[in-house]
Amino acid sequence: MRCRYDGNRLREIRTKRFSADIIKRRAVAFERFARWQAQAPNRCDPATALSGLGTLYELLPGESRSRPVDVSGVRVLHQRLQVLSKALPKDT
Repeated sequence: MRCRYDGNRLREIRTKRFSADIIKRRAVAFERFARWQAQAPNRCDPATALSGLGTLYELLPGESRSRPVDVSGVRVLHQRLQVLSKALPKDT
């Protein structure tokens, strides 16, 4: 099932007014991802993964590499995940 984001849902997420339905859908999606992640084999060791990241970084244009890193999107993602984690039922 693929989620489509209409303006109302995005507005709701932006204002942090999460309905029970949205939280339930997110919980189901997180559970599905956790099941997939548990079955997904690690395809490479950490050193190989880090080397691959370095290679991808080198492929970026020089102007992109010289710009300061903007982590505001990561901060927003962490804030939203924190809101979701507080709303989810705790495992007992």
